[in-house]
Amino acid sequence: MSGRWWERLRSRISGREADTALVDPDKAASRNLVPQETVPEQWLVLAPSGAVRPRAEAWLAGLAEAGRSALWSAPEEVALGESDGEAKSGGDSNGSGGTGISGEAIAFDIAQWRRWLAESDARKRVVVLLAAPQCVAFAREASAAGARVVYDKPAPLLFSGPDRAFHPDDEKALVRVAQDLVAADRATTRLLADTSERLRLIHDFGSAQDAGRQLPDVLAKPSLTLVVDAARDRSHLERTIEALREARGLSAYDIHVVLDPEEGAGFAELLGRETSGEISLVRDPRGPSVSGLAMAVRASSSEILVFLRSGQLPEGTDWLEGALARVQSDRQIGALALAPGTDVDGALFRVGFEGLLLRRPAYLGVGGLDEQLGETACAADFSMRLLTAGYRLERLRDPVLSAVPAAGATPSGTNESTSRSSPVPLSAPEKTTPVPLGELSREESRQLRRRWSDDRALLRKVLESEDG
Repeated sequence: MSGRWWERLRSRISGREADTALVDPDKAASRNLVPQETVPEQWLVLAPSGAVRPRAEAWLAGLAEAGRSALWSAPEEVALGESDGEAKSGGDSNGSGGTGISGEAIAFDIAQWRRWLAESDARKRVVVLLAAPQCVAFAREASAAGARVVYDKPAPLLFSGPDRAFHPDDEKALVRVAQDLVAADRATTRLLADTSERLRLIHDFGSAQDAGRQLPDVLAKPSLTLVVDAARDRSHLERTIEALREARGLSAYDIHVVLDPEEGAGFAELLGRETSGEISLVRDPRGPSVSGLAMAVRASSSEILVFLRSGQLPEGTDWLEGALARVQSDRQIGALALAPGTDVDGALFRVGFEGLLLRRPAYLGVGGLDEQLGETACAADFSMRLLTAGYRLERLRDPVLSAVPAAGATPSGTNESTSRSSPVPLSAPEKTTPVPLGELSREESRQLRRRWSDDRALLRKVLESEDG
């Protein structure tokens, strides 16, 4: 394999040459709001056996027709070219004019795949053509990192008899991880259905080349996880869950609810919702704390994360469409606040976790949340991580969240019956946060100043800002 593939890939997707989306910290601090590059998309096709080489070639040809950038990885015996991904022998026809395999080859090595996964904040798609153990292991890691894992299940003959290409247990593990499953034929579709696993999608394409050409558009809408923090206050949790379910619209999402260790009133109903698949419960043993939010993120695998507080309600079924379009169109946006707030001179220097949308690669790329800090200090630290990494913080121009009115409160210009059914805008911090978070402790303040000693001016702005 050529050692140059990595540098070429890095210059394309990490911005070392022409990419201006990830700016330096000084530009981030000056709030450079010039529109930047759309978040790029990268595909990796894993073909661990010669038995699936024709499908690999067809996938890559289809991705090339769709205008997608793709890499592929296969053992040397599958006849990859040594330097440019072309087949050693002509191979099967793949729609590339007989010049060999489309796309660029990388070594069949999980360390190389991990490097590709971690290097860039691009949208990642991994196509697994056979449930080989190393592919299954990497699929788990890729899914946890927010990559979309697609399993193109081979024909039944590949997993029957003494010469089967993979072990059924490996395939079961892969089916659990994959977000999308592509069946080669009806018989294979039935076998997938017989696994009794939760299947998000089963695409019925005419060929692997059709799948490569059409699936990118099918997967254009990112996967979402809503993390609802109810560890501090569950009084409006049922209403929040119902509102989120009714507002799904075209943006399908998973709902993870963070609870404190105490079961309390209504816990049986929440367990019933979890059993039916409506929500997933995350019990924070330290709760209420930042650890519960971090645990919910680790329990999910979506591309987009949305942090909410119990008592917040979405505005309409299309409430996330504008926010998703915004973060996908500008790679420099590290986090997008969805609720109203007060910014400093029109700039946002600090975000909180009540109404916040961000891409998982950005979240993981800056190290996630510091679970040893309280929520106020953690919000300031997380904002500093994003800003010093070159990201920009923004607030959605038209807020898409409202709050359940406080008991006995009747908004001006409305009657009591109206206030029960109509949420009021989150226009004040006290309505955003059911339980006050308090100020930084003296130790937290010292810790932040030590950690960010080289960026004290920026830290001062962050600490003086309100939570987003």
